Amino acid sequence: MIFAKAALLSYIGFLISRFSGVNMLVFDLLLGFVAMELGFLEEEALIKAGSLSFIMATDFVVIFSGLANSTPSMVAAMIVPFVIVLVIGLDCMFVLGFALAKILQLDWK
Repeated sequence: MIFAKAALLSYIGFLISRFSGVNMLVFDLLLGFVAMELGFLEEEALIKAGSLSFIMATDFVVIFSGLANSTPSMVAAMIVPFVIVLVIGLDCMFVLGFALAKILQLDWK
Protein backbone atom coordinates (compact mmCIF):
# COMPACT_ATOMS: atom_id res chain seq x y z
CA MET A 1 0.00 0.00 0.00
CA ILE A 2 2.90 2.35 0.73
CA PHE A 3 4.31 1.90 -2.77
CA ALA A 4 0.86 2.49 -4.30
CA LYS A 5 0.62 5.83 -2.47
CA ALA A 6 4.08 6.83 -3.70
CA ALA A 7 3.16 5.77 -7.25
CA LEU A 8 -0.04 7.83 -7.08
CA LEU A 9 1.90 10.90 -5.96
CA SER A 10 4.42 10.35 -8.73
CA TYR A 11 1.64 10.14 -11.31
CA ILE A 12 0.10 13.36 -10.01
CA GLY A 13 3.54 14.99 -10.27
CA PHE A 14 3.78 13.73 -13.85
CA LEU A 15 0.40 15.24 -14.74
CA ILE A 16 1.28 18.60 -13.18
CA SER A 17 4.62 18.67 -14.99
CA ARG A 18 2.96 18.13 -18.36
CA PHE A 19 0.93 21.30 -17.90
CA SER A 20 3.60 23.43 -16.26
CA GLY A 21 6.70 22.45 -18.22
CA VAL A 22 8.70 21.99 -15.00
CA ASN A 23 10.54 18.71 -14.50
CA MET A 24 8.39 15.95 -13.04
CA LEU A 25 10.94 15.14 -10.35
CA VAL A 26 10.55 18.61 -8.84
CA PHE A 27 6.84 18.06 -8.35
CA ASP A 28 7.41 14.51 -7.10
CA LEU A 29 9.74 15.84 -4.42
CA LEU A 30 7.32 18.59 -3.38
CA LEU A 31 4.29 16.30 -3.37
CA GLY A 32 6.17 13.66 -1.39
CA PHE A 33 7.20 16.22 1.21
CA VAL A 34 3.68 17.63 1.53
CA ALA A 35 2.14 14.14 1.67
CA MET A 36 4.54 13.09 4.43
CA GLU A 37 3.83 16.24 6.44
CA LEU A 38 0.07 15.71 6.07
CA GLY A 39 0.37 12.06 7.12
CA PHE A 40 -0.53 10.53 3.75
CA LEU A 41 2.93 8.95 3.42
CA GLU A 42 5.03 7.53 6.20
CA GLU A 43 8.59 8.71 6.82
CA GLU A 44 11.10 6.65 4.81
CA ALA A 45 8.20 5.14 2.87
CA LEU A 46 10.34 3.50 0.18
CA ILE A 47 12.54 1.81 2.78
CA LYS A 48 9.49 0.48 4.62
CA ALA A 49 8.00 -0.71 1.33
CA GLY A 50 11.27 -2.52 0.53
CA SER A 51 11.63 -0.74 -2.80
CA LEU A 52 14.38 1.82 -2.22
CA SER A 53 17.06 -0.32 -3.89
CA PHE A 54 14.80 -0.85 -6.92
CA ILE A 55 14.14 2.87 -7.23
CA MET A 56 17.85 3.68 -6.88
CA ALA A 57 18.74 1.12 -9.56
CA THR A 58 16.23 2.58 -12.01
CA ASP A 59 17.54 6.07 -11.24
CA PHE A 60 21.04 4.97 -12.16
CA VAL A 61 19.76 3.43 -15.39
CA VAL A 62 18.13 6.73 -16.35
CA ILE A 63 21.25 8.73 -15.44
CA PHE A 64 23.70 6.47 -17.24
CA SER A 65 21.49 6.08 -20.31
CA GLY A 66 21.67 9.85 -20.72
CA LEU A 67 25.45 9.72 -20.39
CA ALA A 68 25.69 7.03 -23.07
CA ASN A 69 24.92 9.60 -25.76
CA SER A 70 27.41 12.16 -24.49
CA THR A 71 30.90 12.60 -25.86
CA PRO A 72 34.04 13.22 -23.79
CA SER A 73 34.06 16.83 -24.97
CA MET A 74 30.48 17.29 -23.70
CA VAL A 75 31.42 15.87 -20.30
CA ALA A 76 34.54 18.04 -20.16
CA ALA A 77 32.44 21.11 -20.99
CA MET A 78 30.21 20.35 -17.98
CA ILE A 79 33.07 20.25 -15.47
CA VAL A 80 33.62 24.01 -15.17
CA PRO A 81 29.91 24.91 -14.69
CA PHE A 82 29.58 22.05 -12.21
CA VAL A 83 32.53 23.30 -10.14
CA ILE A 84 31.17 26.87 -10.25
CA VAL A 85 27.75 25.76 -9.01
CA LEU A 86 29.39 23.62 -6.32
CA VAL A 87 31.55 26.50 -5.06
CA ILE A 88 28.66 28.98 -5.07
CA GLY A 89 26.44 26.49 -3.25
CA LEU A 90 29.05 25.78 -0.58
CA ASP A 91 29.71 29.50 -0.11
CA CYS A 92 26.00 30.21 0.29
CA MET A 93 25.63 27.37 2.79
CA PHE A 94 28.55 28.71 4.81
CA VAL A 95 27.28 32.30 4.83
CA LEU A 96 23.71 31.30 5.64
CA GLY A 97 24.85 28.87 8.34
CA PHE A 98 27.08 31.51 9.91
CA ALA A 99 24.28 34.11 9.82
CA LEU A 100 21.72 31.73 11.31
CA ALA A 101 24.16 30.66 14.01
CA LYS A 102 24.59 34.31 14.99
CA ILE A 103 20.84 34.95 14.94
CA LEU A 104 20.09 31.81 16.97
CA GLN A 105 23.08 32.45 19.24
CA LEU A 106 24.60 29.01 18.66
CA ASP A 107 28.07 28.28 20.02
CA TRP A 108 30.73 26.93 17.63
CA LYS A 109 32.43 24.85 20.32
